[in-house]
Amino acid sequence: MIVSKYISSAKTWANAALAFVYPENCQLCGENRATPAHGYVCERCRATVRFLEPPFCERCGLPFEGAITSAFECGNCKELPLHFHSARSAVAATEKILESIHRYKYQHALWVEPFLAGLLVERAKPEIAKANWHAIVPVPLHSTQL
Repeated sequence: MIVSKYISSAKTWANAALAFVYPENCQLCGENRATPAHGYVCERCRATVRFLEPPFCERCGLPFEGAITSAFECGNCKELPLHFHSARSAVAATEKILESIHRYKYQHALWVEPFLAGLLVERAKPEIAKANWHAIVPVPLHSTQL
């Protein structure tokens, strides 16, 4: 118990020292404060994230605009032999999200993991609770990225 208290205190002091040397700025805009607890992404940048809502392709999850009232598969899925039943993205691949993903994949920016994982958990938690999921599969790194 006492040891964990010292470890917690040491982490607090270490984070304070690191924040002095490396200011806790948003890693996407560089303007606003963003702490490790927030995945180094400020509230303004988080507000630009657009979660995907129906209508979307029942197979690949590609979002569509308009009033589509029934289940459908997009033209890509009808013509391609896909080896999965369905796939979904949590968010639209907008500027901030793509930048985060590219930094993670190509620059090994591990700071982005809590941010992206948080988005996935926020969107997938209700679906996971009500459905029988077989797996959540992360996008693998390519050999050129290692």
